[in-house]
Amino acid sequence: MLARGDLLVEGRGLNKLTLSPSHEITVGRSADFAVGVDDPAMHRHFLHIWNSGGDWLVQNVGKQITATIHPEGNIQFLPQRLAPGDSAYVPAGRSSIAWATKNARYEVTVINASVIRRPHVKPLSDFRATAENFLPSDEQKQLLDALAQPVREDPFAELHTVVPTVEELAEELGWTKKKTEQKILRIVDALERAGVPEFQRSENRVPWRVLLARFAYEQGRRIE
Repeated sequence: MLARGDLLVEGRGLNKLTLSPSHEITVGRSADFAVGVDDPAMHRHFLHIWNSGGDWLVQNVGKQITATIHPEGNIQFLPQRLAPGDSAYVPAGRSSIAWATKNARYEVTVINASVIRRPHVKPLSDFRATAENFLPSDEQKQLLDALAQPVREDPFAELHTVVPTVEELAEELGWTKKKTEQKILRIVDALERAGVPEFQRSENRVPWRVLLARFAYEQGRRIE
């Protein structure tokens, strides 16, 4: 039984650790909480977990890998992406934090016995942060908004099941399929140049329209 205010971190097998508010840990290949010890693509120190004023927080202290926090049964929190440098409150209750390297997929479970304030995330890769390199045109805004709309309607759905296909986007926007594909690739090119991690082509294995839908949705507002 966790004491109020404690945090339980669980990995595979018997790898688990209970933290009191006065303690903090790092997760990684050579960290306090070891994960991926045989994976050279795993950061030595990847996640930093600590308590501040009674709230548990997690920060991605890596340089290349992006993690996602998936709250379980807590409707006040949506899935949150943690790109390198991002920090977020750990949702109350049970959540999973998942990520992948080129060699393997990883997941740790965290159980937060605190009652915390509303969630907060400090995004690294938003439109303001990349404004110098990515200023979407009106048509690009239309495209991003159309991609994000089904995710706004059902944030917990599997993205590949709700994000429209290129053909559906073209029909909705009144464009040709070729124009739609070109617009998608131009946005991807701009975000890649801006250094947004998930749009680096060497790392991607997910359709661009799905990544763009998530990216647009995670701005937390309708693109205007």
